[in-house]
This record gives sequence, C-alpha cells and structure tokens, in this order.
Amino acid sequence: MVWDESSVLSASADRTIRYYDLPQLESDEEYNGIVMRGHTQGVNQIKRLNNSCTRVVSSSMDGTTRIWDVASGVCTGEFGDHDGIGISRFAMNSNYLMSYSD
Repeated sequence: MVWDESSVLSASADRTIRYYDLPQLESDEEYNGIVMRGHTQGVNQIKRLNNSCTRVVSSSMDGTTRIWDVASGVCTGEFGDHDGIGISRFAMNSNYLMSYSD
C-alpha cells in the first residue's frame, strides 16, 4: 500500500491495483475509486512513477511488471515475461525501471 494526504494506492492478491482519491472519497458516496485490472495473478509490489500519481508501476506473481495510467485504469506498458519463474519485482530510480524475478 502507498498513501499520502490525498490518495491511497493498494495492490492485492485478487490481481487488482486500486487508487482512491481521498477528498473525492469523502465527498461522493458513489465514488469507488479506480480499479486497474490486467495481471493474471496476485500483485505483490506497487509504486508511483511520479508525485502526482498519474502513472503507477506494479509487479505480480504472473511474472510481469506493468505501467498504468491511473486516470483511465489502462495498462500502458508490460515488461519482462520471466517465464513464470518466481515473482516479478522491480527496482527504479529517477531515470530507470528494471524488472527482474526472484
């Protein structure tokens, strides 16, 4: 889980990533957040790619690392088919994203 004063980002064994805008959640009873679907097994790691949380990176037990557009909930990139060996993970700094498997 990743959070700050205005948002919460969570990963789950149910294969989803969920984003909640806290001010909207408090003011709109119908708001259920944004659900990002595409991993075929549980999501084990998430991180914001930028401070404004417009893009998110995730890794999964399905052997892939994915980049997501938070506003649309759409996967915009998929990396590293690790041949189903181990759990996909990632490491990053301000310039690079590396996908690897345990």
